[in-house]
Amino acid sequence: MPVLGWLFESTPGPPSVWYLALVVVFVLIFGGSLLAYFFRRRLFPGHSLNISLVGRFAIVGAILGAVGLLFLAARYLGVPLLVMRIWLVLEVLAVVAFAAYLAYFYRARYPALLGAYRAEEARRRYVKPARPGGARRRPKKGRR
Repeated sequence: MPVLGWLFESTPGPPSVWYLALVVVFVLIFGGSLLAYFFRRRLFPGHSLNISLVGRFAIVGAILGAVGLLFLAARYLGVPLLVMRIWLVLEVLAVVAFAAYLAYFYRARYPALLGAYRAEEARRRYVKPARPGGARRRPKKGRR
């Protein structure tokens, strides 16, 4: 049985070079997610499906990046209880799980959503718009 005490040390040694690599990864995740969120309408003009999906996934990415940066800052500053390695391990696992879900979503669910979106857009393009005043009702003849 492996000994997992090193994950729960409340006073671990100084951060290694791997922590600097994690800082770069989490800054890229956080910054990329924020850029995607704020520029999603420019990236996909008029494509409401992609705008919605990028907005939804970018928020999750930004949160994961910010939490990862928080744990790394706590590690460098030596904040008690937040310096335990278990938090960074769980955070990295969460990022890997999110990346796996994005890959699954893109391969399994996105094609169906995109097909439905395109069908709805084609239907909207060829259906006449309703009258602004609504449909007029004709008065019934013969009943007074």
